[in-house]
Amino acid sequence: MRLLATITLAASFAVAQNVVLDPIVVSATNSKEKLQNITSNVVVITKEELEDKHIDTVAEALSEAQGVIVTQSGGVGQQASVFLRGFDSDSTIVMIDGVKINNPTLIGGQANIGNLIFGDIERIEVIKGPQSGVYGANAVAGVINIITQKATNKCQANINLEYGKYKTKKSQISLYKKINNLSAYVSYSYLKTDGFSAQADIDKSLSSYEDDAYENKTYNTKVTYDIGKYDKLNIQFMKIDTKTDYDQSIFMQDGYRLTQEDKIFSSSYIHNYSKNSYSKIYYSKTDFLTDDPKGWTKEFKGQNKEFGIDNKVKFSDNNELLFGLNREISKDKINNKELKSTGVYVTSIFKYSNVIFNTTLRRDFYSNFKDKTTGKIGAKYNFDNGLTLSANYGTAYRVPSLFEYSLNKNLKPETTKSYDISLGYKNFNITYFNNKIDDEIIFDNATFSYVNGSKKSTIKGYELGYKNAITKDLFLSVDYTRYIAKDKDGKQLLRRPKFIANLGLDYYGFKNTHINFNAQYIGKRDDISFDPITFTSKRVTLGGVFVANASVDYKVNKNLSLYAKINNIFDKKYQMVKGYATSGRAVYVGLNAKF
Repeated sequence: MRLLATITLAASFAVAQNVVLDPIVVSATNSKEKLQNITSNVVVITKEELEDKHIDTVAEALSEAQGVIVTQSGGVGQQASVFLRGFDSDSTIVMIDGVKINNPTLIGGQANIGNLIFGDIERIEVIKGPQSGVYGANAVAGVINIITQKATNKCQANINLEYGKYKTKKSQISLYKKINNLSAYVSYSYLKTDGFSAQADIDKSLSSYEDDAYENKTYNTKVTYDIGKYDKLNIQFMKIDTKTDYDQSIFMQDGYRLTQEDKIFSSSYIHNYSKNSYSKIYYSKTDFLTDDPKGWTKEFKGQNKEFGIDNKVKFSDNNELLFGLNREISKDKINNKELKSTGVYVTSIFKYSNVIFNTTLRRDFYSNFKDKTTGKIGAKYNFDNGLTLSANYGTAYRVPSLFEYSLNKNLKPETTKSYDISLGYKNFNITYFNNKIDDEIIFDNATFSYVNGSKKSTIKGYELGYKNAITKDLFLSVDYTRYIAKDKDGKQLLRRPKFIANLGLDYYGFKNTHINFNAQYIGKRDDISFDPITFTSKRVTLGGVFVANASVDYKVNKNLSLYAKINNIFDKKYQMVKGYATSGRAVYVGLNAKF
């Protein structure tokens, strides 16, 4: 069975002891499915893994996932980009509890994962490969769904407090309870840090620069009401308030503080016809508000709205069908632009003996562009000896962002054809992926606008991973990803290292104590160095770097645990983005309490 990099550390120990575990994934087909029945490549980062490593941010969590590259222009809260399988951030859909949070006011319309710090994550699902057949535009590289916790039958409170380097203070509290037919969950996360200078020369000490502070307040509320035996109503509201200090630039001669407020509202009504067949009607709205302190514009406002219906019909234990339609409206109120689309899709999952077939077909109708048809077909064979073989082929597309479209109304969507092949054996897996991008949207320096490129780009590579219990107390995790990401001129795409390798060790040999060590080697990568005086740029190569982290936690009793962690143990000085600093050695201490 292909568990590998998709299960918790505890689950991995169970696998080593031949206990069959089958995690549930919702993002691959837009419905709950057992992992063994999914043909797509999936990574699941679980609550237990986040707690064991004491990870504070979504950016940090994703940076350790196989096949994912995360770059951040400075410390926590600064602009972060996620390169899934080597694609740009604008080719990945990011969701919170199934609601898209890609920001239409940003240049590429990507999600700003740098502001996601909430501590009530149940799991993060990373679905790799084209998913436009299910989710429509921009799910080219894949989909990242951040799933937050929900209420349980018993009343419970969780508290986390942490303090450390750069005068960083973090606190998180969550309360949940289920009373008869009503479930309620409330959480509040707070992080404040003096930080360090985002822009810095790699040869100079960070102490010689002014700090760039950051503050984040995140609220999350979820309510579920069971209406009788077959019907359920869900309502959720999340608010993310941030304040971020930025250094001066060629456009702003003084440093400044940017405030951002994101509001996410979602609701759904579900009617269950049987245990595995249902209809769901849903509506969601996300508002993005960014204040510009220099008065270039009054404020940046963006909004996403989506409503639709999803249906699932399970004909037998081996055959099920999912179908639905949705309407999406994205607005960029600064450029006074709007994009509307209506999509219809159908997905089938068919199992015969040890074989699984998954097919998806979707048609999207657009207000600004030609209609698009996308699809995907996948097959997987589970051998009886623990060997698995799977393959997927799909098409996907990215529509121009509202900013790109405002500069060139003749832009058309870029399209991608992709396939991958995976082989797994017990705790080992290897995957080869290949993507061809046509009509790629690129920036043209001559016209100072965006155009569709005339040449095809290629992004391909392979992933290897292994997870297993070496002894009863020691767990090993290791993976390697090789990227061959070429632009239209055959050059390696910017900020994509040629390879990344991850190592993780967890030791449970001491009573009530868990020790984690994790390390990452990031290979050489190219970037652009810009001269603000001459307004010229040149391509530069950033050297490879080895970064190691460690943590230890001690369980005082069933309700209280204490921990300490150290990031960048060897105090490496490196940059993921040319001209922007990363944290030096940093120590943090904290506690977790449950009542």
